[in-house]
Amino acid sequence: MKKIDLTHKLLGIAVSIISIGVFLFTFVFEAEEDGKTNSEKQITREENKVVFSPKHPVWLGQTLFQTDQWKAKFRIDCLDKGKYCGEVEFRSLSCFGRLRYVGEKYNKLIFEETIELGNCKQNCEIHLQHDASAYQEYCEGKFEGGGSLVY
Repeated sequence: MKKIDLTHKLLGIAVSIISIGVFLFTFVFEAEEDGKTNSEKQITREENKVVFSPKHPVWLGQTLFQTDQWKAKFRIDCLDKGKYCGEVEFRSLSCFGRLRYVGEKYNKLIFEETIELGNCKQNCEIHLQHDASAYQEYCEGKFEGGGSLVY
């Protein structure tokens, strides 16, 4: 009889300790969540399934290829306004250049192109979808081309 009472007491103590642990974990986790910005909360919460973070897109630092026989290849390492942190290569035109991030326009990421090798047009911009799924090139305000991208 005493063994059963002792077992029940130990079981009750174990359940109490586990309940307290769960409560403390939940309390600490909620406090940690409250200290985050809304965008950080969106990124960490599974139910929101955020794919694009303005600061660190998943494609940043990856090589992006135009899907139809890679006529164009891009590599962008940052989204710092005014900084050259990307490269472009147009294989079919034998051109290579650098990309400077200038900001957003028309809900796209805009890069100024500086051609350093080859005879591609100058004064062009690359308009990149936020998810890097496609780009368009505009030279002196005229659409020159574009395509779908993969990485």
